[in-house]
Amino acid sequence: MKNPYEECPQFEKCGCNVCPLDPAINEKFALEGDNKCKAEKPTRIKIAIKYPELPMGGLNSREFRNKARWEAFSPEKKALVLQRLEKARKIQKERVLERV
Repeated sequence: MKNPYEECPQFEKCGCNVCPLDPAINEKFALEGDNKCKAEKPTRIKIAIKYPELPMGGLNSREFRNKARWEAFSPEKKALVLQRLEKARKIQKERVLERV
């Protein structure tokens, strides 16, 4: 049986010790100076969908913590955050257009 991380396009040249696509990720830890996963998040998620046993669903530690934090928000808090994000995107877009 193929391991999920073997499907990663980075697998052959990867030096990451704590792979988000490793079913045993929770048993491993990174040391200072260790390589980090270079696979793009959408790629990891696409692979992880085929392997529901992955503890973090193909997300790295930071992404997994942020997802859990988001899911803990109330619907009202989520709406407020999305509203602020949309406002920030609009401001950013206006700034870019001013430079052109």
